Amino acid sequence: MSARRLTIVLAALVLVPIGLVGCTLPGSGEPGGNTGDNGAATSGPAPDGGDGGADPNSQVPATFPPEIPLVDGEVLESSDLGTGWVVLFGVADALTSFNEGADALAAAGFTEDERATNDTEGFGSYTNDLYTVQISANVDYPGYGQAVSYTVVKRG
Repeated sequence: MSARRLTIVLAALVLVPIGLVGCTLPGSGEPGGNTGDNGAATSGPAPDGGDGGADPNSQVPATFPPEIPLVDGEVLESSDLGTGWVVLFGVADALTSFNEGADALAAAGFTEDERATNDTEGFGSYTNDLYTVQISANVDYPGYGQAVSYTVVKRG
């Protein structure tokens, strides 16, 4: 993949998830489309002690699939979109974290469909029977600095 194409793909993947953060979609939340919260998506960090994550110390939506390994970092933004999830992590080294995250997805049994990096960005697409996971990284994510983003879409 050319560096120009990689930059365009990464820019789209980085900007689209942030544009989706905070969206409200019907059917998000509980299985069967019953959200219990009138369809509101979870966006942003949960308050301390809140129910925004599966782990009380986590800020990843509680509905996020535990079988998808995530990088270590501060959750900057997160959202349950009903058909998938978006999570943005602030990290110390975006490219190292990207490579660790991509390797962890492969080790967890996800098929690597695409993976590319350059000096400032990384992008990978992984699938299994249940999910498509796109992981991207940028060393200077606008407004956040070094960051890694996951966009997860339910398959089928």
